[in-house]
Amino acid sequence: MTAPLAFNTLLQASTSAVSGVRLAKQATARVQLAASVGVEHDLSNRGSTYSASGVSGLSAVTFNDNIRKTRSSSSVGALLQLGKGQYINAQVVYREEAFSRVSTTGAQMMYQASF
Repeated sequence: MTAPLAFNTLLQASTSAVSGVRLAKQATARVQLAASVGVEHDLSNRGSTYSASGVSGLSAVTFNDNIRKTRSSSSVGALLQLGKGQYINAQVVYREEAFSRVSTTGAQMMYQASF
């Protein structure tokens, strides 16, 4: 036997305060170094439950009922001027995630050209 299921809309709304400090230092004429550290705190966080209809006896699922309300983040990076209006920016970012008890570290590199 099969039965179609209909799912309700899943919503998540939060209000957060963010505070931190960023330091930048011109290391050479072409290289700027930067570092930051900060904290994010949820002032409010509301989430809905996920439920399906179409079959009797199904229970609603509550997502993220154990949210990490206060999270830290930090970054380090460098900006290299290649020529007039051309830059490479490299950065490593660490942050604690709100919806799971894990932290993530990511790296990015960007090329910028001004016209």
